[in-house]
Amino acid sequence: MYEFPSFVYLDMEKTGSSFIFVFLGECANEEAIRRKHHMPMEEDCDRSKFYFISVRDPLDAYISLYSFGCQSRGKVFARLSRRGMDKHYDGTTKGFNRWLKHALRTENTHLVSGDQVSESMGELLGPQSYRYLRLAVPGAREKLEACTTREEVFALYEKEKLPSFIVRHESFVKDLAELVRGPLRNWVKDVDAAVKYVETEKPRNSSDRVDQDNEDFTINPRLLKRLREREWFLHEIFGY
Repeated sequence: MYEFPSFVYLDMEKTGSSFIFVFLGECANEEAIRRKHHMPMEEDCDRSKFYFISVRDPLDAYISLYSFGCQSRGKVFARLSRRGMDKHYDGTTKGFNRWLKHALRTENTHLVSGDQVSESMGELLGPQSYRYLRLAVPGAREKLEACTTREEVFALYEKEKLPSFIVRHESFVKDLAELVRGPLRNWVKDVDAAVKYVETEKPRNSSDRVDQDNEDFTINPRLLKRLREREWFLHEIFGY
């Protein structure tokens, strides 16, 4: 999270969070209280503040995570490599499909999400959906562990969610500019300058994607079906 006196950014991994961190450091007119990458809010957080979060199509996020790992970068790469999955980081379609098959296994949820996840929670939520919920809901770990059905997860989210604005990765510049002109305008030094920054600055911490300019890059249809099943929450909430 990146917490300020009046607002908080909830930074989900691989959603443009590095850019938003730098942007807020440059353009916010308040001094930051806390800056802890990808850390959730406590259950007793100040709900009177304005919260926003960034999100990404889970398939796109998985391709980005894999591409990052092909450069031997990232915590997910380190965790999976220690379990013998480094052999799949060859940058090929076959390598990605094998890697994704492992990443979507319920017993590997904790390795991709980077959090302590019980077996039952790993079966209920895919890694990307869990990553989103642990940031969107304060004190999420214990509350999610108490959920046994999808309906209970939905109910928890609707009751407890913090973010009132979503920056989608697929419309990143548009959404972030809208945020600056709207809900965030009172907490930036110069609205026009901030919008220009969003529209002109280059992405940060990006990776060379394995599917870029690769017409032969295809994903096994059974894996796509499995991904939809595992990341059902993001599909239902955001249409991914």
